[in-house]
Amino acid sequence: MDDKSPPPYPPPSVLTAPSEASTSTPFRTTFASLSMHMGDRLRLLNFPPEIIAIIRQTISTSWPRGLQSEMLYHGSHEFKLRGYPWRGHGEEGILSRRLMSRILSSLQTAGWLLTVVTDVSKKLTDLDTLVFRHAPSDRPDTSAGLEWLCVHFSMGDKLKLIDAPEDIKQAIVGLSRRMQMLQLHKPYQGKGNAGNAYEIKMVGYPWLATGGETMLARQFVLALLGILEEHGWSIYASIDQKAQGEDSGDLDTWHCVKTKGWTPGMPVFHR
Repeated sequence: MDDKSPPPYPPPSVLTAPSEASTSTPFRTTFASLSMHMGDRLRLLNFPPEIIAIIRQTISTSWPRGLQSEMLYHGSHEFKLRGYPWRGHGEEGILSRRLMSRILSSLQTAGWLLTVVTDVSKKLTDLDTLVFRHAPSDRPDTSAGLEWLCVHFSMGDKLKLIDAPEDIKQAIVGLSRRMQMLQLHKPYQGKGNAGNAYEIKMVGYPWLATGGETMLARQFVLALLGILEEHGWSIYASIDQKAQGEDSGDLDTWHCVKTKGWTPGMPVFHR
């Protein structure tokens, strides 16, 4: 008697027949990366020419020393900056962080959204790689525009606030005081090119903490996130953008964003 049981797999016609979903345009995301190298270079991989032009213009207007040269480098487009922004201390360190915020802003405005910040190199002179995606149908509404600031964890005991408005400066100073971590605070004293930069010096060395003090430092970080969000800010990127050297490098910088015109009660922008 013939075996009437169904075949174990669908017939070929079922596997190959086109469906309504397969004939529609698939969702497509394009990825590209921006990476920092050798203290003075940016390499852009898989960005189209018009975005490379935008980054060139952003560097020219945001980095006081300007561009030294550019070239194709193994499939990437490399910008070599004058000076060493990824090794900068003091005023140059502030300027390099402002430069990165403006690059992030330019890319975000052009529809390239940050996906992940990752470290894929053991070389001391290579820093984080920033991966971006371009998916026009997946963009958050930023028609009102975004404001940017940096929170830079510096040395073992400092916070530097770059381009922060007065209300968030005072809120962070107040938080540091309430947690008994505030030693002093003042505008950053440079040669005048640093612009709006503010320095908070903490009690002890919370970014070099050991033992139970490691948890106090993390409690401060959590409270700092809460203060930022209460004022409409969120972290867009946390980037290690200083090359390691004799001082073993530096800590992350938070590049934070807020919707222009934000008032309490409005949603906080998150990428």
